[in-house]
Amino acid sequence: MDVQVDRGDLARCRTVEAVPLTLEAGQVRLRVDAFACTSNNITYAVLGEAFGYWAAFPAEPPWGRIPAWGYAEVIASNHAEVAVGTRVYGFVPMSADMVLTPGHVDPAGFSDISPHRSQLAGTYNRYATVPSRSGASDAVDAADREDVRMVLHPLFATAFLLEDHLTDNDAFGADCVILSSASSKTAMATAFQIQRRGGRHLVGLTSSGNREMVEDAGLYDHVLTYDEVSALPGTSACYLDVAGSAPVRRAVHDHFGAGLVSSLMIGAAHWQDRSAGDQDLPGAAPTLFFAPSQASKRVREWGLATLEERLGSAWREFATWSAGWMRFEHLRGVAAVEDTYLRLLRNDADPRVGAILTLADDAG
Repeated sequence: MDVQVDRGDLARCRTVEAVPLTLEAGQVRLRVDAFACTSNNITYAVLGEAFGYWAAFPAEPPWGRIPAWGYAEVIASNHAEVAVGTRVYGFVPMSADMVLTPGHVDPAGFSDISPHRSQLAGTYNRYATVPSRSGASDAVDAADREDVRMVLHPLFATAFLLEDHLTDNDAFGADCVILSSASSKTAMATAFQIQRRGGRHLVGLTSSGNREMVEDAGLYDHVLTYDEVSALPGTSACYLDVAGSAPVRRAVHDHFGAGLVSSLMIGAAHWQDRSAGDQDLPGAAPTLFFAPSQASKRVREWGLATLEERLGSAWREFATWSAGWMRFEHLRGVAAVEDTYLRLLRNDADPRVGAILTLADDAG
């Protein structure tokens, strides 16, 4: 069973009862036990063509299967090195099951080498082996809990690399750093990292309805609503655009003019407003931030082990801090998946809630 969306009309969903395909040599079938649905998934859908996300799990056009992060268990194997019962964490579709073609298998996991995924960044094709469900349900450490990992770790990895990119460039010499969609988990993770590093004046832009929540988080030096852009402080700024709203981006560029020294587009939470308004913007031209590119740079400079160690240490701090304000909802069935997705699409979801979804009938 798949929940699919129309690539040309993201508010249009359908459910497809997929017929299980016969496994070819080297393939495995996995039951998708659970996956998170966050604003990350909206970004995958909005940028699906540009960044190739639709290729992860192909569907008959004009339909697409939005990728998510979750856990899955091998229920049938035609691969000599991947046994039935193997459990993994990685990119999964909003589906009951999926078929992968593992390449080299090692104790840490494997990468899918299906031809249709060859253009995806390596991190999206990697599947990490994890303990069985009986050994991983209620970890004491927040960073090891599966619900926390599904909801927060993918966006935290983006936040970690975004802040690292900012530091790598000394914030482009800006007086302040501005984050839109300041209540979103990606923005809060980025703000957490910036605050953790110190030395930056940080401003959060949010809706009036989320202002109190953002202020209570204590991550930003100033919190302003979108209609208060004219009150942004400083004479030079770096804009980290998580919202993806063209009107807000225009307002920020107009406010700072040539003083806007960097404008990075990270997300598309306000996807309805992203299609127009970038012509002749004053200040630095908006550019897309692609986290895997910064990760590749650091692997070359630091080595993979150092990157993973630094990311892991920062992740544990953020996961522990998040336990004070995040709560999780575990929901099952097509209606729950579609409702959760559509609320996120309308930008109408509570940022303090992480949705964990399941479509498989026999998932634990």
